[in-house]
Formats: sequence, C-alpha cells, structure tokens
Amino acid sequence: MWHITLPGLRPVIILLLILRLGDALNVGFEQFMLQRSAVGSEASEVFDTFVYWSGLRTGDLGYGAAAGLFKGLVGLLLILAVDHFLDMGRSATNVVGNAVASNVVAKWEGKLDPLEPADIEPPHAPSHRPKPAPGSEHF
Repeated sequence: MWHITLPGLRPVIILLLILRLGDALNVGFEQFMLQRSAVGSEASEVFDTFVYWSGLRTGDLGYGAAAGLFKGLVGLLLILAVDHFLDMGRSATNVVGNAVASNVVAKWEGKLDPLEPADIEPPHAPSHRPKPAPGSEHF
C-alpha cells in the first residue's frame, strides 16, 4: 500500500516552484498586443512586446535579440536566487535534523543524562503572597 505525505512531496514541490519561477516573466504576449491600443503602449510594455517592437517592427534585429537574451538572463537570475534561498533552508533543516538525531542516539545509549550534584537542592519557586509582618496576622 502506498502512502503519500507532504514531507515526501517536498522535493517535488521545491523543484516545481523553482521551474515555475523561471517562467514568471512570460505574461501572455497576445493579451498585451491585443489591448495595447486600449490601455496605451506605456502601460502594456513588457519584455515580449518590447522585443517585438524594437526587433521586428523597427528592423533592429540585434537590439531585439539582446533584449530577448536579457529576459532569459533575468529568469536565470531569479532561479539562482530562489535556489540559493532554498539551499539555506535545506542546510538549516539538515543541521537541526542532525542535532535531533544525535541527541536521540545519545539518549538511547544512556550518555545524555545530565550530571547533577547530589548536595545542591533544586531552587523553589517564590510565593506570590507577601509574608505578613510579625504580630500583624489577622487569622
């Protein structure tokens, strides 16, 4: 019988998050091209439309190709930044997991028992009622 748990799916979720983030700059070229005249060119300018207008419409193919390459580099930088952030989280998880595992093994082997001197009495919690002054007891 198979059991699927969220901790078991964590690597797949992280991988899909990283891959999806690289695609975050694709916003739907067709929508912006169709609505460009209604909302204005300044409001609808994204990487894809900029590459289209600067490269294909004006004939400056080198400039358009450089702008398209820049979009790919920005996507790559986003992927690397998120992977670096998630790598720090994976490292912290490994450190905590190793610490917990070493404490559990030490406890099982009986080497984690705290050493307490027998002649020291444990501290007592203070009373929350003040002691009455001598001779002023009313009960």
